[in-house]
Parts: sequence; C-alpha cells; structure tokens
Amino acid sequence: MSIVATTSAGHGDTYQVAVVGLEEAKNAACWGTMGKDGQGPLRFVKLVDCETDHLQAIIKTEIHISWDYLLIIKSILKDRGIE
Repeated sequence: MSIVATTSAGHGDTYQVAVVGLEEAKNAACWGTMGKDGQGPLRFVKLVDCETDHLQAIIKTEIHISWDYLLIIKSILKDRGIE
C-alpha cells in the first residue's frame, strides 16, 4: 500500500507525506492547525500526537479530508480502542 496524503490549513501552506504502508503513514502524517479557536499561528502536528477528541473533530468537521488521511485517522483511533 502506498499513501500520498496532502493537508492544507487553507492558507496556501501544505504538508505532503508519501510513504509505503499504513504504519509508516500513521507515524509521518501531519495536520495543519491554528488551535481550537482558529486564531493561533499555523503549525503542523503529527496526527499520532493529536488528542483523541481532536481526531474525532477532524473526521466530523473537515468534509474535504482526503480518503488517505481519513484512513490514517481512523486507524489511529482504532489503535486507541475507538471505533
């Protein structure tokens, strides 16, 4: 399985990761965030370092999310015992 995932915080800044395998993808994929209020500076954080509620919020609110990022996030949540 080869995964190429791109995320953007909507400001022209993007982060792209190209990996082979889901485990590698989970350890490499990042998400652009400006904090809970959306007012902070843009920074990229590893998805595996995001809190569970943040990952769940991404799935619920980010309708533009790519299938590969969705797969990665759902796999991280499954690892945490969340279906």
